[in-house]
Amino acid sequence: PNRETQPWQASPPDSVAGALVTATQCTGMVLIHEKMFESRLFFVDKLIGMGARIVLCDPHRAIVSGPSRLRGSVLESPDIRAGMAMLIAALCAEGESTINNVAQIERGYERIDERLSALGARVQRVEDRRNKCCRRIRSKSFPTSPRSACSPSRQIAGSAALAPGPPSP
Repeated sequence: PNRETQPWQASPPDSVAGALVTATQCTGMVLIHEKMFESRLFFVDKLIGMGARIVLCDPHRAIVSGPSRLRGSVLESPDIRAGMAMLIAALCAEGESTINNVAQIERGYERIDERLSALGARVQRVEDRRNKCCRRIRSKSFPTSPRSACSPSRQIAGSAALAPGPPSP
């Protein structure tokens, strides 16, 4: 399959990061082609570090081979789109993940930790005691069986920890 971004009413560029993480859990190869913006795929190195099999062809194209068994990791949210993609990856990963600079994610997803917890995800907000604000969200995976990464029991199997970035002025 090929997933290309285009202006309205085609595939929106803001959904590329989430689609890329989803492709890591699907069987086969997917070409992600971001035609409109150059820097939207530069977070894939974090996913590769978690165990994803992704080849970044150029600033606009990535080939994803799945399914991949993702491992928990400490991540930094560079922006709202990539941050949410990392949170999705953390929920798919085995083990514990911590996502720092959660303020980037919370700009568009208010109370994301509460909403995901309500769906059954193991997500924990970790507060910064010095600044009395959220600095990270922690995610911890459920024990998993050796089934395929795409099985329904793996859909919300991981856990994530969200951490905000530096306080706003």
